Amino acid sequence: MVLGHSEMPRWGCNFIYMFHMPLFFILSGYCFKEKYLENVGTFIKHRLKGLYWPFVKLSLLFLILHNIFYRLHIYSSIYGYRGHGIAPLTLHEFKDSFWCIITAMQSNPQLLGGYWFLRELLFSSILSLVLIKILPSIQQNKYCRHASVSWLIVACLIMSALMSKFGLALPV
Repeated sequence: MVLGHSEMPRWGCNFIYMFHMPLFFILSGYCFKEKYLENVGTFIKHRLKGLYWPFVKLSLLFLILHNIFYRLHIYSSIYGYRGHGIAPLTLHEFKDSFWCIITAMQSNPQLLGGYWFLRELLFSSILSLVLIKILPSIQQNKYCRHASVSWLIVACLIMSALMSKFGLALPV
């Protein structure tokens, strides 16, 4: 993954970007502790405590501080996230952002750009748990589990290549 952020040739970056994040999330979900497989409630509780709650706390903190950051010129109407300037939030925008953070884990504070992965990791780890619970043969047979993960990785690579070729993107 680090190679994709280095000064390597563009073709190398494009190749790595086709699969590096899906692979990271699949492996993260695959590597969770086996004891959590026995109790789904405990697993989800730990994921919410470790991924959802930190995301919500930090997003709400930055939402509350948004207008203060604007007045201190930390946020700017000229320079901003993805080339768009940032303006002070109205009360209506504040309420909308608050509910987006709580219900959909969607937040875009300029200073929290790197926290997008918490939402994705939460959902991918829960998806991994569901897949393992739905397919009990994977849980019982270690070799079958490794083969299934390998096929899932290959499927993600193929899906990523097709989406890239046809210019498709998953909804956010």
